[in-house]
Amino acid sequence: MQRSQAMEYLLWTCAVVCGASALITFVVHDNTGAAAVIGAAGMIIVLGASAQRTRRLKR
Repeated sequence: MQRSQAMEYLLWTCAVVCGASALITFVVHDNTGAAAVIGAAGMIIVLGASAQRTRRLKR
């Protein structure tokens, strides 16, 4: 496995964890603000993973 592909998988895994954390924070703890911040961080990670994939596929 190439380094860039491993980085892409790591970013997607982090994005999934952020999404699950945001959902748990919203549903269990009823904290909308914290869930929004965690969700926004997850979306930024998704953008990074997408950019990593685009760079990898252009090579």
